[in-house]
Amino acid sequence: MAWEIKTKPDILVGVLHTWSLHPDWTLSMLRLQKAPFGKRTVLSYRFEHDKPYDTSRNFLAKECLESGAEWLFMVDSDVVVPAQTLERLLSHKVSIVGGLYWRRHPKIFAEAFKFRPGTTQYDPIPDQNIYSALNEVDGIGAGCLLIHRRVFENLKDKVKKLTIPAEGNNVELYEFFKFTSAEPPYVSEDLFFCIQARLAGWKIYLDGNVKCGHILSTMMIKDGRPDWTPLEKGVD
Repeated sequence: MAWEIKTKPDILVGVLHTWSLHPDWTLSMLRLQKAPFGKRTVLSYRFEHDKPYDTSRNFLAKECLESGAEWLFMVDSDVVVPAQTLERLLSHKVSIVGGLYWRRHPKIFAEAFKFRPGTTQYDPIPDQNIYSALNEVDGIGAGCLLIHRRVFENLKDKVKKLTIPAEGNNVELYEFFKFTSAEPPYVSEDLFFCIQARLAGWKIYLDGNVKCGHILSTMMIKDGRPDWTPLEKGVD
């Protein structure tokens, strides 16, 4: 489900919705919308409980292309972003750039990676190497990721085109994202996108100063009342 897009956005904010919305996440999105930086945004929620993450992200890319948006900003509903995130990411004037957040469960590491030479095997980048304002990386998590539309336009002829049943119709999607745990290259859907982008010559960047929270779990019921687990920020 998505809100109808009635005007051409400069930035399309696509939310991969994974569970009940945490109040900290909701507040972070309100702050993001209120932060003035000279760009109009259209916020499009997709509630993709019944679809895999890769399909959901491909829907967001489809909306970006069809809406005429200049940028797609993907933010997951378990990633809490700072208010100035969009302003900072846009300031770098690069086509693919994301914020810094950590894996939620042991082993804890930043969602930023270097691929081993000549392979699609990857290693997390050590924490001490990612705190500068801008870092070139091989792979990055898509929970806080800004992508210019030119990347999708360039990749359309380099990835598969799928026809899938959705919302009562057959829908055509480009396979920019693909979860491949059971087949080569054996990576998550966001790293698959990074591989395709890098093969096409695009550079990928991480802003180590955009420090996001990563919510540990959804709402828990305790004594009949809602109770929320704390955030995992990785650093203070």
